[in-house]
Parts: sequence; C-alpha cells; structure tokens
Amino acid sequence: MHFRKIFCIFLLLLFSPINSYSASNDTTAFSPNTKKRTPVRAPAPLGYFNKLVIPINHVENLLLIEVTINGIVGNFILDTGAPCLVLNKTYFREGFSQSAQLATGITGEGSEVSRTRVEKLQIQDLYYENLEAEITSLSQIENSKGVKILGLLGTNLFTEFELEIDVRGDFVTIYKLDKDGERIEKQTETKTADIKIPFKLNNNIIFVKGKIKDKELNFCFDTGAEVNVLSTSINRKLLSEFVIKRRAILMGVGGQKAEVLSGYVKQITIGEISLENMQTYLSSISELQNVYETFFDGMFGYPLLFNGVVNINFKKNEFLMYLYKN
Repeated sequence: MHFRKIFCIFLLLLFSPINSYSASNDTTAFSPNTKKRTPVRAPAPLGYFNKLVIPINHVENLLLIEVTINGIVGNFILDTGAPCLVLNKTYFREGFSQSAQLATGITGEGSEVSRTRVEKLQIQDLYYENLEAEITSLSQIENSKGVKILGLLGTNLFTEFELEIDVRGDFVTIYKLDKDGERIEKQTETKTADIKIPFKLNNNIIFVKGKIKDKELNFCFDTGAEVNVLSTSINRKLLSEFVIKRRAILMGVGGQKAEVLSGYVKQITIGEISLENMQTYLSSISELQNVYETFFDGMFGYPLLFNGVVNINFKKNEFLMYLYKN
C-alpha cells in the first residue's frame, strides 16, 4: 500500500548535564494505520516572477516565513521534512477526518490528522489555489517557542523550483526553472559550489548521502530540524565518532516521553567536504523509517544549514552547498 507521510522534527535546544534531564519536543511523523490513504496532490504554482527573495524570521533554530492563507497573514515553518502543506488545527478546524493517519514519532503515536482544502496560499508573488493540506495539532511547538505558528510549508510546494536557503543572510530565494532545470533569470556571476551531490526525492522527502569514517550513510534533509539526528542502529565503530555531552527528554505531541543523547559528531563528509562537530541527537529512528518506507541513518537539519548556503534544484535533483567563509 502507498500512504501519505508527513515528517517534521522540532527539538528544543534546552539541555542539561549528562546525569540529569530536560524536556525537548519529539521527532513527529504522521503515519498510516490500517486504511489506505490517498496522497496529497502537489499543487500547481502560479504567479509572474523569475526570482523571489523571501526574508526568514528565526525562532531559535526554526525558519519562519510570512505567508498569506485565505486572507490571513501569519508565520509558517519552512519544513522540507514535511511532504506537503500542514496546517495548525488551532486555527484551521474545517477538515474531514482521515483516521488512516496518526501523528507518530520516537515517543509513539499521538493526535489524528485530517485533511482540508485551501482556497489560496500566497508567498509574495508565488501563489497556489484550491490546494490540499493536512491538519494536525502544532500546539507543542507553539507552547515551547512562544510564537504563533499557522503551519508548515512542505516539500511538494517547491518541486518545480530551485530553493536557496541562507540562514545567516536571513533569506530564502525561490528560482523559477526552465524544462531543463536551468534558472530562467540568468546569473551575472557564477560561483562554484563547495558541495555538489545528487539527492533522491522519496515521497517528497529529500535524502542525501554522507560519510562517517568512509562509511556511506543515508540522511534525510530537513529544514524543520533544529539539530541533526543520528540513528542508534548504525555500526558501533561509527558510533565512536559521536561525542556525548548531555542527555535530553523528548516530549511527544500526546505527552509521551523518550530519552535521547545530545552531543556532536566529530566529522561528517558530504561530497568532498568534511564538516566537524555538528550538534546531533543520538536516537532510535525505527518508527520514522517505517513511516517513510525508507531506510536511513539520520537527519541533517539546522546545524548543516549554519555551515553554508544550501541550494536544492528539484528538477536536476542536485544538492549544492556554498560554505560560509567565517
């Protein structure tokens, strides 16, 4: 069976010494149970533009973008870990029940998910009409961050474009592409990427390869992840590269709890570039692997983005990174 899956990770950076604990938000996925679920269809992008430069508002390590939805202006999280548009049921209650899907994460199952239709979603000159969206509770994120979140901007909104994400410059750029995946607005100055690798798009989730100790691993790329995550199931020799600093408690959307280890990986190589000491959680991700129907070894989130400007060309399936010089 083929089910629609939505994934987003929200991990608070509130840690304590290794012999004590603190609370953090769970890795949360929306997973199927026994009934078949029709995937959310990718909406057709509309609007006259070749390039959009969109400001980012930071709430700790979450990337917020101002969006207008059905005439309401508010914050959405840019989240490539979510395959589609997700709305916060606190503000969007009109939807029909889809009991074939539950919010699931490291800590177990949580709230149900429903589906609705949105008349219009607009990001500057880019807009979508009559598009499908999922509805679930995002109150755990709002309560922990103290900010109003209308929803998540998932991957299928951007699969006709190239995304450029610059977290230090505080902007996201959307490039319109021709049929060959080339930018319609040509660059006056071309730069050479420090990292240029292919990626796979599986159920609108981005997967890239990375190496630890020359062992190739599969990582989900998630702009909604506040920290990187490494699976406890990887080879024991590779786990020696993970340095434990603290321990944390993940809080699930339904109040469930799970213990994880916080630290950093000494070195991860992507393409030909090695990145050192990126903040990472060590945790079981078996539930998420089941949801995605994909085996992967971890997730790249904000700590990767903080190392450089990331470009994702969905038509060429290219992942590029331009490292910050300082």
